[in-house]
Amino acid sequence: HVRRAGPLFGESLALLAECAASGADSHLPPPVFETLARAGAPLCAAHAATVLPEMMHQLLKQVLDGDRHASSKVLKGYFVLHRLFLHFCDKWPAIREAADVAVRNFAASPEQRTKAATPWIAYILQLLTVSNVSWSEVREQFIEEVLARMVQFTRASFPSYRPIDPDAETPSPISDANDPFGEWQPSEHEHGSERHPGTAGARALGPGCWLG
Repeated sequence: HVRRAGPLFGESLALLAECAASGADSHLPPPVFETLARAGAPLCAAHAATVLPEMMHQLLKQVLDGDRHASSKVLKGYFVLHRLFLHFCDKWPAIREAADVAVRNFAASPEQRTKAATPWIAYILQLLTVSNVSWSEVREQFIEEVLARMVQFTRASFPSYRPIDPDAETPSPISDANDPFGEWQPSEHEHGSERHPGTAGARALGPGCWLG
């Protein structure tokens, strides 16, 4: 079916690419297009590398945002797009090479995980679906960067939130000199009973208030 539809791909991808963010506004990391340019890939390959990750991401986003009902049909639709993406990677191997470069750069250093180097982190996942790089090679860096980018939204939703430093020492409670019960600390050999009244007597602090 893909081969029969081949003659329509060029025009369809070009039309779809016009609707996707491109150039400085592209959602994909710059190394994707730099690698395609160095490899001399045709314009159709650049359109495919732009359109398929965009469509895959938007489909997932619609489900997560509640705009589209989660169903087996949606899942099948996602994998149809993924299969088409794989077909274009076979047709133009430079696309997979570009995905490899972008994903490896992302994992290589914090400088490659900035908003300038990786504008939309979600697109790393779409590139990963056709890349030779495994999830285990990027998961630590990916999760760390996701949490870092979520800080602004967490602070907006929970303005009073104050994270606890797990390495911080818990301060000892400070007794209040004005609190009549602040100095009372239960300890061994100080509390009497009917048979053994104990060695320390109680001291009156006020009417009906005793220490000891």
